[in-house]
Amino acid sequence: MRAVFLPFEGRKNSCNPISEGRCSHGTSAFFVLATPARQGNDSVQFETSIGGSHVNKRYKALAIKGRPVSNRISVRMVLVSFLVVVAWVVWAINSPVAALNVLAVFVVISFGFNAIARLTFTSLSLFARKRERWPVQAYPAKAAILVSARNDPSIFQALPSVLRVENGTIDYKVLVLDDSTDPDLVARLVSIPSSLFIQQGPESNLQEISRRINETDHALVVIHRTNPVGGKAGAINNAVRILRWSEVDYIALLDADHHVAPDFLKRGIAASREYGGPVAGWQPHRLGAYRFLGTFVNVNWAITAMEMQARQRMGLAPIFGGSAGIFPFGWLYDHPFDETSITEDWELSLQAYLRGEEIPFREDLAAVGIVPANFASFRTQQRRWAEGTIRDFRHEFWKILSSRRINWRTKLGLVYQGLLWTQTLGLAASIAVVSMGAVFPWFNGASIPTAVTLGAWGFFTLAHLLPVAVGGKVEGLRTYRNFRNVVFSLLMLFVMLPDYLYATLRGLFLEKADWVVTKKLGSD
Repeated sequence: MRAVFLPFEGRKNSCNPISEGRCSHGTSAFFVLATPARQGNDSVQFETSIGGSHVNKRYKALAIKGRPVSNRISVRMVLVSFLVVVAWVVWAINSPVAALNVLAVFVVISFGFNAIARLTFTSLSLFARKRERWPVQAYPAKAAILVSARNDPSIFQALPSVLRVENGTIDYKVLVLDDSTDPDLVARLVSIPSSLFIQQGPESNLQEISRRINETDHALVVIHRTNPVGGKAGAINNAVRILRWSEVDYIALLDADHHVAPDFLKRGIAASREYGGPVAGWQPHRLGAYRFLGTFVNVNWAITAMEMQARQRMGLAPIFGGSAGIFPFGWLYDHPFDETSITEDWELSLQAYLRGEEIPFREDLAAVGIVPANFASFRTQQRRWAEGTIRDFRHEFWKILSSRRINWRTKLGLVYQGLLWTQTLGLAASIAVVSMGAVFPWFNGASIPTAVTLGAWGFFTLAHLLPVAVGGKVEGLRTYRNFRNVVFSLLMLFVMLPDYLYATLRGLFLEKADWVVTKKLGSD
């Protein structure tokens, strides 16, 4: 079933920024990702998911309303979780087979650590504090919004919301960083009215390109690289090098499919000034989140936001998630992305913490994205994240442990993030132990007792599903849909196990990897 995009105006005086240039201050728009639900003789009904300018309207808080959270709650959760895992290890080390003792310790490190952390973060969200009210003060600034695009037609649906960002005291341009190899898509970018199209080859003069950008009156500039290198990281680094002659104060990073609220830039710059450096937002994937996979993806992004919020409060190293980030220009120019990494956002965060800096998380800074087109696209995306995360972590592991610039909490947060995908190794190992006991009776006496193993599985399942249930509640799912998504999430844990296992092993032992673009729903 093919999805279609239907743009429509949010106010009577709204304009179409793709055809008319930058809109007047205060205009807004909505976008509907519509999929034909039922076709009759005379009409087509649509299931819709609305995003765009009112992204924060429904999000009164990332957490469920309740009594103010106490540090004692998270401490108790950590202690209970830790005691459960320790009890399991005590049983495991009594095994007469030394290899199983080593296996048990590995499982606890890779799987138990993750489970404890997830329960702790969820506990902070179950008992929510009163939501912080951040001031949204407009500061005079010159900014550039960089939208990374490669063979992604969803850029044409997202651009209107980006160009409707409130300007006020902020002078900004939107730069589409186009690395597309599809000639039809490039032709569509060339044909956008009221925009400047720049084709950049290997021998192009960056200063001349910067001059053309400075002199144009158009709010939208498309930079098409005929010889793209370095993936998304290379496109962003190239744009930052071009803007060095433009006196830009701030850089905002977005993906091709992301829709933002009108106050996104103003809010982000105010946050960056408050912290004195970069700030990271998040990406609710509400567009297309109406079927099993779409709902699953969107709820998992809500869980990520909950965890980042908790890590921010606990000092456990929140990280930049690749989009919806605001960077002072000088910071990003001095610390470019690693073009050899396939998880360049995580690698940039690692390097920032190793320098003694940080990238704070702000729950009020969001960019609404589109869910992957299908299960194959989702698998490709997940494999890239799993492989890149463990590889970048492996490269910097000893630097993290030995660094004197970062405290133990930051180290703990980075280790948690770096080992995030290795829990699949622990799950696979525990399944292997139980399977060996079922196939070979003599193995039962040398393995972990079945009751202990089942108890540990129950604990880890709770650690996995409780955040899913809370995330569904945060996203406003009704009880039936939330329960359905919880069950689907449990199935996906095992369905995706071979992919996660394969990608994790690649990241542990191999260096070469290709950056693959995730195909979005409605992009065909």
